Amino acid sequence: MCEPAVIHGGTLGGQHFIGTGLTVAEHQHRTIDNYLQLRSLAPDLPIIPVLQGWTLHDYLTCVQLYTDAGINLAELPRVGVGSVCRRQSTDEITHIITTLAGLGLRLHGFGIKTRGLERYGHLLASADSMAWSYEARRLQQPLPGCTGHKNCANCPRYAYQWHHRIITKLTAPAQLTLPTTTPATLPPRTPRSTRTPTSKITRPNIFATDTALQRAGDGYFDWLDHVWPAAGCTHPIRLFGDLDTVDTRTGEITRTLSTTAMPDGVIYKACGNRRATVCPSCADTYRRDAFHLIRSGLAGGKTIPTTVTRHPAVFATLTAPSFGPVHTRHVRRHTCTDRARCSCRPDPCHARRNFTHCPHGQPVACFARHDPRDERLGQPLCPDCYDHDHHVIWNNHAGELWRRTKQAITRRLNQLARRRGLPPVRVSHGKVAEFQARGAIHFHALLRLDGIDPDDPTLIVPPPSGITAADLDDAIRYAAVHIVYTTDPHPDRPGGWPITWGEQVDVRIISLHGESVSDAMVAGYLAKYATKGTEITGHTSRRLHPHNIGLYADPGGTHTERLVHAAWTLGDHPGFESLRRWAHMLGFGGHFLTKARHYSLTFAALRAARVHYRRTQPQGPDYSDERIHRQDDLDAETTIVLARLSYVGTGWKTTGDALLANTAADQARRRHQAGREELAHEMNAFTLTERAA
Repeated sequence: MCEPAVIHGGTLGGQHFIGTGLTVAEHQHRTIDNYLQLRSLAPDLPIIPVLQGWTLHDYLTCVQLYTDAGINLAELPRVGVGSVCRRQSTDEITHIITTLAGLGLRLHGFGIKTRGLERYGHLLASADSMAWSYEARRLQQPLPGCTGHKNCANCPRYAYQWHHRIITKLTAPAQLTLPTTTPATLPPRTPRSTRTPTSKITRPNIFATDTALQRAGDGYFDWLDHVWPAAGCTHPIRLFGDLDTVDTRTGEITRTLSTTAMPDGVIYKACGNRRATVCPSCADTYRRDAFHLIRSGLAGGKTIPTTVTRHPAVFATLTAPSFGPVHTRHVRRHTCTDRARCSCRPDPCHARRNFTHCPHGQPVACFARHDPRDERLGQPLCPDCYDHDHHVIWNNHAGELWRRTKQAITRRLNQLARRRGLPPVRVSHGKVAEFQARGAIHFHALLRLDGIDPDDPTLIVPPPSGITAADLDDAIRYAAVHIVYTTDPHPDRPGGWPITWGEQVDVRIISLHGESVSDAMVAGYLAKYATKGTEITGHTSRRLHPHNIGLYADPGGTHTERLVHAAWTLGDHPGFESLRRWAHMLGFGGHFLTKARHYSLTFAALRAARVHYRRTQPQGPDYSDERIHRQDDLDAETTIVLARLSYVGTGWKTTGDALLANTAADQARRRHQAGREELAHEMNAFTLTERAA
């Protein structure tokens, strides 16, 4: 290395160097001699030469020294560039890399981090950095699902996620800049009603390297108002292009708005991810929508008739069968008020009178009374005895098993109706899938009994009075026991795997008065689990591919690693390809929240209502007609907006942007929460006053 601290002594990066006392030229000669000696000792190893120096002249001199030694660097697959780590994002290194790349060298940058890659990454053939490890060490906690270490400073999962984030950022299209508008470049004047609004920000062009302080200038509130729709999102989507407003009666383009006139030159859109571990803000919106979608099917409202309150309804839980004994925590009778912080005394995990062992030498008994946060919960007593193949196959076929079960429930009830001389009935459902700690899917389903109008089958009408919730309960338990089918044959299982429900089937009658479980309790419970995924199993990853499957699959590893390996291995056969597609979900490829067509409204209807509400709100004093164009009535709109937008990237451009946007969004959420609490307090006080009267 040729840093001054290495040659003359001093402190560099918190480390003290005595100094070699040599010159840059001597360091270069020793570097070349080392390379020649290593290549002679191991000619089969892909050892790459390294260019060392401090100034551009030094690096060019080093290139000439290699040439004098008979080495043509342009013919080698890689040439390293050293002594640049501490100054990798400076103009000097940018000039050095540009010059060396112009010589036809395929360069490898040692210690090149994000800012350096943004400036000249396109000139490098490869690069490496330990920035990911330093970032993980600063977090002071491991990724969800990582066990056995205090932080992820040496974790391959964290390294791959960091690598994926950097590559995604670098391969996005170049960020547009906001040109400074002058009178000479303004378009011809148009009538006020069709004039394109221009940005009020009076600051220089915006680049990806701008800091939060630069944005918090005169244009901060304009920028904040622009990003507000995605302010709380963790990874917003950035889009650029043009928006054309078209008159539907004449086909004329009445207004064209380009994103170059907007702050940052892009439109920010919330990612809309439903998983709370990925984006808490978008998941909260999804959870609230799910709550209203489920509850409206029980209590009515939002286009659903209130007569559904008189329909028999039950809340059923259907679980997976056993694929092998796992560590469990069973409490016979709960005395706690909060199951999430349960402190009740559980039964022993797997108590046995005879302390025996399985064929693999593992004990088949466990006398521990597990704590709710015990990492052993859901783990097999013997991983080698556990049937991981059947487990992932069952997860993959759980959706088909539910479809057949729903059909059996409806048929059972209609058979009963015919015997009693009653008209046919229909079962409408809302269902949420939840992962157990062992990695198996189980379903929480809300089933409502409806009648059928022969003149209009789409109407939601009450069922005949001769069929009750008890009949619905009986039909569910009957279907859970009798629905069994076998999968297609597989080379590892020529006879196929049996698909059936487990022995644990729980059915509770829903009441608006809370005798068993209330509609609000059920809706809140289902909405909460609609935003979860595989987090409880300790596995969190995006879709897996051949280049990263080795990070998550191991036939002799942890329970989840064996499940991922089973899904990936079994999926390499015709007819079972979906196992590979959903290996990151342990084989389950269904939606986490589904409902029958006649149960209630849709997510699309709720989102359209939200857009309509936002666009029809009266404008406050902080907004002007020139900047905010709102439609008074979406149902009677005479114009449409044609968006010609392209994807730029995902995430906020800087950490400062994320801090400013998320802080403002958090303040708004706190104000809304305070308002809801105040309204609840007033309603409770009003109810108490009425009772007293």
